[in-house]
Amino acid sequence: MPFFIFLFILSLAFAQDNELRESAGRMSEIEQVIRSLNEQDCEEDNREFTKVTSGIPVACASGEHRDGYQEMKVLDCTRDNAIYPGGFRFRAEQGHPFVPERSLYPDGGRPGRLIEFWSRDHALNETYLYLADTAGGPDSHDMKSVMILLPRKVIPSVKVTGNEIEMTMTTGEKVVFDKRTKAITGGALREGMADITTDRFRRKPANVQYSGTGISVRLNHRYEDPFQSSETAEVNQGGRSCRIPRATLFDVRGKLKTTSDAQFVRVINQSCPATNNQQPFRI
Repeated sequence: MPFFIFLFILSLAFAQDNELRESAGRMSEIEQVIRSLNEQDCEEDNREFTKVTSGIPVACASGEHRDGYQEMKVLDCTRDNAIYPGGFRFRAEQGHPFVPERSLYPDGGRPGRLIEFWSRDHALNETYLYLADTAGGPDSHDMKSVMILLPRKVIPSVKVTGNEIEMTMTTGEKVVFDKRTKAITGGALREGMADITTDRFRRKPANVQYSGTGISVRLNHRYEDPFQSSETAEVNQGGRSCRIPRATLFDVRGKLKTTSDAQFVRVINQSCPATNNQQPFRI
């Protein structure tokens, strides 16, 4: 091969290599911009929440009966006894299609299902769902669950229309309850039959699942507070599931380490990186 042709090919390859490096650099810059925009969108999602934590060191709860549900209040019981918004409670009543009428425990109490939408003083990191199916036996046999739904766009609210109670969750999605039985009849939560077996080691958590388009972060534990005692958090979105050590997301007091949806989603994706054809968790 003539020397000048060899030089021409070499210079062409060098130029192409430079173009590839420049393209890779541009792609990296674009990815950074997209990531920044996504994080800004996440932060914008939290705009209705004016505080991250309530600042209430010890809270006592009380409920006031409304038209088909209970409105929860939070009392600052160690300082000035001030009363703050708490959330909404739905307790299964007679005729609920998924809660048996009788316990399998000898002389056991009536089985139940509890769904609570907590938002302590409308603080971002103190807004979550509490779920419990009870079988009528000892409390230490019952599984407790908490679930944080992302994005956290709006403060939970409730509206009653006829025999229906419509809950708006943090994602902006609706859940509809039957006013009489408190059974879920539609929306972004679904429920199934309660597990009332007397074997506490086999009993499953509350059979209430999120079916919306956002991200659910769920922790389960028998008897104790899942925020403090669950070993892992289960993250779900659109059929994709991942388990993260609880200590990655929560401190020893059971408080979230992150202060926005942007940070929350980033930690989730760092702990559960997308593989093959998977999409990252996103809101």
